[in-house]
Amino acid sequence: LTLVWTDPPGNPAAAAKLVNDLDLVVSNTVTGEIFVGNDFETFTGFSQAWDTNNVFPGDRINNVERIILK
Repeated sequence: LTLVWTDPPGNPAAAAKLVNDLDLVVSNTVTGEIFVGNDFETFTGFSQAWDTNNVFPGDRINNVERIILK
């Protein structure tokens, strides 16, 4: 799954250059797992599963977010 969007140029003085920060999130309602864009396991290259009770990281840098499932 991939989410790509065109983002206008941000303020050069700002730390974060994205104007529109979108986050790709896919949830499995059966197992309660969620998958977040650009959060991959080190050795497998697949997206990590998160529990809905945990705070998950979001990608604050890229305008391309991807989830790769087994």
